[in-house]
Amino acid sequence: MKKLIVSIVAALALVCSFAVAAPTVESYAAPKLVSEINTALATLYSYVYTNTASGITAGNLPVAQITNALAISTALTVGGTLDITGAATITGGLVSRKITTVTESTTARVCTSADYGKLILIVTNAAVAITLPANGAAAGSTIEFMIAARSATLPATDDCAPTISAATADTLYGPNTIGLDSVTWATSHRIGARAKFESDGFFWHVQNLGGTTMTYTE
Repeated sequence: MKKLIVSIVAALALVCSFAVAAPTVESYAAPKLVSEINTALATLYSYVYTNTASGITAGNLPVAQITNALAISTALTVGGTLDITGAATITGGLVSRKITTVTESTTARVCTSADYGKLILIVTNAAVAITLPANGAAAGSTIEFMIAARSATLPATDDCAPTISAATADTLYGPNTIGLDSVTWATSHRIGARAKFESDGFFWHVQNLGGTTMTYTE
């Protein structure tokens, strides 16, 4: 029986490599056994290939749990979340996902959860009122802001004056400070200004990244 199953699996692998119809076992064995084996073959085949109106396409493999060493010599694309428990050794370069950038050219912006993970380039040549999303974003959620050039011929200027406020007053965290309303940069501290806001699951924390002096308002 064990040899029969091994032979069936080997045959399935060979057949699937040619992307043809799911294999079956002929009725030389007991009818019930034939039915059970054919059902199992059809299920295994569906994991590898899916028949559609446009032809045979890749199927959906179930969640895989790998407990031993895994060597991958070609590109690997993971469509969902990749969870690694334990040490991970990477030989060669590791390329992270490029951050999404958007440009803000108006004088007001109310951020939402759609802005998580984004770098918002502020190019308005005037005062800009920016409101963070409501408190309670998932821990680790981030939004970054940077005063940026408007084009290759229109560089950032000191006239771009953003004020970034918490959606609820007195809830923004700063360096050794709690209960802030907003942050901004004064004249002569705006060009090159950049800030990152990160949620701890309850409130937003601000980090001044640009090296210019940030002004904190309570």
